[in-house]
Amino acid sequence: MALLRRRRGKIKFNLARPILVLGLTAVLGYLLGFSHGYALKGSLWPGGSPSQIGLAQQEDFQLFWTVADIIGQKYYGNFDLGNLVYGSVQGLVAALSDPYSSFDLPDTSKQFFQELAGNYEGIGVEVEYRDETLVVIAPVKGSPAYEAGVRPGDIILAIDGKDTSSMDLVEALAKIRGPQGSKVKLLIQRNGQNIIFEITRTLVHIKSVTTKEEDGVFIISISKFAEDTDKLFNQAVSDILKQNPSGVILDLRHNPGGLLDSAVEVANEFLPAGKTIVEERFRGGQKTIFTSDGSGRLTDIKLVVLINGGTASAGEIVAGALGDNGRATLVGERSFGKGSVQEVDEFADGSTLRLTIAEWFTPEGTSLKIGLKPDIELSDREEEDIILSKAKELLKQ
Repeated sequence: MALLRRRRGKIKFNLARPILVLGLTAVLGYLLGFSHGYALKGSLWPGGSPSQIGLAQQEDFQLFWTVADIIGQKYYGNFDLGNLVYGSVQGLVAALSDPYSSFDLPDTSKQFFQELAGNYEGIGVEVEYRDETLVVIAPVKGSPAYEAGVRPGDIILAIDGKDTSSMDLVEALAKIRGPQGSKVKLLIQRNGQNIIFEITRTLVHIKSVTTKEEDGVFIISISKFAEDTDKLFNQAVSDILKQNPSGVILDLRHNPGGLLDSAVEVANEFLPAGKTIVEERFRGGQKTIFTSDGSGRLTDIKLVVLINGGTASAGEIVAGALGDNGRATLVGERSFGKGSVQEVDEFADGSTLRLTIAEWFTPEGTSLKIGLKPDIELSDREEEDIILSKAKELLKQ
């Protein structure tokens, strides 16, 4: 899921996009750089005229207004003015040629926020385009896609027989989603072989945090950084501290990302004061550095973090922070590599703008775009979770 910042009010929230997920994961930043209910204004450039903000001269838009005027005067047929406005804005954002930036209509935006809340109808898979190829970031654990055998890195060639190379991400997501009980057919390429999956959609509702104890070791699994993560994670930490654990395993496998705030809070829980969690770099050289505040309750407990090819965005932020600060051993496979940040602005009509505004770097300055290399590289087998077994072994040493 893409790292997203979501903004409320003028629209301010925070998110991350792998992503876009089929359960969409986005990373809401800091204060969730998202604005809820952005007031639509008369000017195309709310911050000033194009010339004032250095983007273009006002007269450059004469072609746009001329075409709009010709349509209004001569088009032989009915048209909806609202649809023309939506189409114009979608084209404006699409012209950036950035797979992570988009303008979404109200219905699509509503589904997006439902998915962030952990409830949606679909198959539970996070996807994104890479080099014009639709790639699975991660299936949500326990979802129909996960149970059917869809795996990170799978290439989706077709959805219900339609070639995905001709789709944009919003269209692809819309085709994969659907009412519970209906089916979707995916043509997937894996290791050069084509496989057909026919998956029944359902109401996906999955808690983002689960815990279990095995031989004195507590395993915290975070499936994504969603709206319930802070509450569930805080409860998990409180429960763990009552048990005097010998160690903690933080399982971030198949975690496509989510809310930046939640990712920072989780990392903060394991780090002493003053440690860099992640660095955000903007256009023009500006930086924002997120650091631990010293309130962490698990700073002295032995820790192993599990990652794989489905660990992306906010999941990579947490793993990178704990690994670079020498707080945890990373075990598993190289992570997905999702390092750009999308800010989400929600407007009064319910439409949203997702715009790439920054990149993320680990405490040691590694771009998350290349993914994280684990300290101990292992791949799971169908019959045995050898990554988890190795983590338990490390905690016993």
